[in-house]
Amino acid sequence: MKSEIRFQNEQPFHFFFSQHAGRSVKEYCISSPFLGQSTIETLLDFLKRKQTRVRLLVNLSPLNMATSISNPLEPLVLLTDKLGDRIQIRSNGNLHAKAILSDTAGLFGSSNFTSGGEERNRELNLYICGSENRARTLISSLRAEFELNWLAGDPVNIEEKSKTWEDYYRKIANSVSRFIPNPNLGKDNYRKIRLTMRRSAWDVDKLGVELTEGEKAKAGGYIPKIIFMEQLGLVKFDGKTVTRVDEVWEQVKDDPAKIFALVVSKFKIFQEVLVTISKRDETKYADLMNVFNLDEKSSSLVAAIRWLESLDYIDRQQKNLGSDKHHKFKLKSKGQQYLSNIGLG
Repeated sequence: MKSEIRFQNEQPFHFFFSQHAGRSVKEYCISSPFLGQSTIETLLDFLKRKQTRVRLLVNLSPLNMATSISNPLEPLVLLTDKLGDRIQIRSNGNLHAKAILSDTAGLFGSSNFTSGGEERNRELNLYICGSENRARTLISSLRAEFELNWLAGDPVNIEEKSKTWEDYYRKIANSVSRFIPNPNLGKDNYRKIRLTMRRSAWDVDKLGVELTEGEKAKAGGYIPKIIFMEQLGLVKFDGKTVTRVDEVWEQVKDDPAKIFALVVSKFKIFQEVLVTISKRDETKYADLMNVFNLDEKSSSLVAAIRWLESLDYIDRQQKNLGSDKHHKFKLKSKGQQYLSNIGLG
């Protein structure tokens, strides 16, 4: 087989699998912290009528579980249902590497095994194939790195992990839409962040009273908000005390756009929604649901829309038509400028 080394940034996964069409492949090794339903379906479609085994390495760390916009175990359930004992799945809580490997080819770079990594994001991936010495050496080195990460991972109990997400982490994910730093809309949650950050340290229950503002302070209501701020790096929380992280707060205070950058670093969907809207003259809410494989009441999608509106990045068209699914959205000049500034415009 002739060797080839090239960048493959356009539909990298479809390209990788298409290069193996008609060939017998013993095993795929896939390393990706995050998974997407559509890319899993691409893999399953390619594996039809094949006996190829799959080893899948993911990152189901508490942070990744807490920031998942939907149950991250659902793609794994689909894979095990379809592939049975042909698939092995492990989780490495420190995993950041992204790669797909066969005996004769490798694809590695910045793309997670998601629709964003496949189609929406501006990624950088290198594809290697062939039997010549240089290609074989590189592929062997990639496989050796995969093996190290694989051995450092733990087998995934899908049923147990899924129950944990539903019982606990879903509550944290839902808190995103209930606690949005939003300086331009009615309930000023941005002010709540400023309220929290005015002190260097809080007793968690006293802060809970402040955050609920006269309502009965229930831990289930304010703890997710504190965890959300901790995920942004604004505070540290040890279960009893909430401590301000001064170096982070000094960088972002008084600038909602900078706090938005923090949110994007943890909840990538906020930026991905803006990119999706930018590609059309008008984008229906239903279109966003389809693109991100979410239901109508997804807290993260609602949160993303409200964030983008509050920063004047998008405009909501046809506002008085009942539920969100009937609404349309359009990119505004500030949103276009933001995308240009980060190289996505």
